[in-house]
Amino acid sequence: MAKAYMIKYKVKMIGDYNHSDYGYQKIFRAIYGYTQNVTKGSGKVYIYHRPGVLSKTPYIKKGKNEVIVPKECLTPLLDFFKTGENPAHKWTEKGNWSATYTLYDIDISELQAKKAIDKVINSTFIVDDEGNTKRFLSLLEELFSENKVSSVPLRNTIFSEAKKIQSLEWYNIVSEKTPIIKKFETLIFKYKSTYQTQTN
Repeated sequence: MAKAYMIKYKVKMIGDYNHSDYGYQKIFRAIYGYTQNVTKGSGKVYIYHRPGVLSKTPYIKKGKNEVIVPKECLTPLLDFFKTGENPAHKWTEKGNWSATYTLYDIDISELQAKKAIDKVINSTFIVDDEGNTKRFLSLLEELFSENKVSSVPLRNTIFSEAKKIQSLEWYNIVSEKTPIIKKFETLIFKYKSTYQTQTN
């Protein structure tokens, strides 16, 4: 079992807006982030990722306006409700919306935690040395399969992102690892050994 908060929230658009407006959808993109695959004329597919407040947080989305997060990850979401500050949109002010919410102190199962951690790993994106956005595990596999040498900034980013994941409370309550978690740990250990550095 792991400790968590369940947040039930309601977003209200102020003025001549309603739930179908793009402004309302931007609120949810700001919370959860979004990813777009764009195919160029050459046929090459590029990934454009915009992180949200919860992008690097393990969470369980129960409904459109209900989400469960680790207790350690609650503050950024509540700050967003108050200020509108988020990584997806460069808002200079909160804008014409408000949010109300209710918190519930709950426990989640290890299975729920594992699924949430899997999602964090799969939704972590890193920009490689060529400026291309790659999913974390795909990037590591590519680096090894093509024997690519990482720049120092890329190494630092990879180790930093790995450390963030490995320090999550839900990550550390998992006793039986999923295939995705095992793959993540194997690749990070190999990468760490390659560059003879520490992740913590």
